[in-house]
Amino acid sequence: MHRVLGPGFLESAYEEALCIELTRIGVRFARQVPISIRYKDQAVGEARLDLLSYLKATDLGLGLLITFNVPLLPQGIRRVVRTC
Repeated sequence: MHRVLGPGFLESAYEEALCIELTRIGVRFARQVPISIRYKDQAVGEARLDLLSYLKATDLGLGLLITFNVPLLPQGIRRVVRTC
């Protein structure tokens, strides 16, 4: 999808294209998932999660940070490991 779209579009365009590709290859996913933001066990607000992100909010330990505004997509992929 990066080869087709190239760099420079809004995040929403890449998110939509990624969802099309994930659906096409049969990968289950959720997008814009609402979560409660907590501070010291108290709800302080709500946010919507992007695809495959916000490790701290979901208690996941591993994810990919993908920046699409690069000439070649592999230059924009970074593996993120949550340590706390």
